[in-house]
Amino acid sequence: VDALSSRQVAPFPLLGGGNRQRIQDAYNTAKSANYAWIYTNSPAVRTVVDVLVRNIGQLDLRLYEEISEDERQPDPTHPAALSLRYPNEETSADAWIRSMMKDFLIFDDAYSVISAAPGGQISLNWVPAHMVEVRGSSLFRAEGYRVWRIDGTWIDFPPDQMLHWHGQNPLDPRMGSSRLDTLRAVIAEDAALQQATVELANSGLTEPAWVFRPLEAPEWSNEDRKGFEQDLTNR
Repeated sequence: VDALSSRQVAPFPLLGGGNRQRIQDAYNTAKSANYAWIYTNSPAVRTVVDVLVRNIGQLDLRLYEEISEDERQPDPTHPAALSLRYPNEETSADAWIRSMMKDFLIFDDAYSVISAAPGGQISLNWVPAHMVEVRGSSLFRAEGYRVWRIDGTWIDFPPDQMLHWHGQNPLDPRMGSSRLDTLRAVIAEDAALQQATVELANSGLTEPAWVFRPLEAPEWSNEDRKGFEQDLTNR
């Protein structure tokens, strides 16, 4: 077990065909899984994302007015500051920040629908990143956003009604490129190693053994068979 944990031994040759197939299935699943699956099933990814999201969600977003090159003045009553403090009637500021940050870390894209609110403010309603489709043929900017509902229907929003926070994507500048793709090979390896450890534990940390007896040998009694199994296990 220590050797497995330190990656000093490959457990696959010690396992039978069924065990190997389950390990291969775990590797293939992680290799082609979507980002939500990786977050849900990879302990390392989930730990890192949750720690960042939880700590950042506790921070207060503040707005500063630039007085000069060297001076900034806090402006907590500015409509933008109020919108960040009260995103909408049903969501607190920290909940909205956590949702946006989690999507940004997992998908490298985070979305919120923008709507007008009293007092010159705007209302910010988070939308799960996997439900949003960037529309249009322009290479440099999104021409629209389509939000898919759970029942398979959709609703379209123009760009000025969608807050889109994204990272860099060399293939499509309109959206981000998930950092999890960079880690996919390592995550798939970890998934295979976890499954191999489970298979080894289920098999008693031993390789499969087969006992061959001549066809003309007399039938074993239960007592003799158990004695032989005990002796073989001790060996």
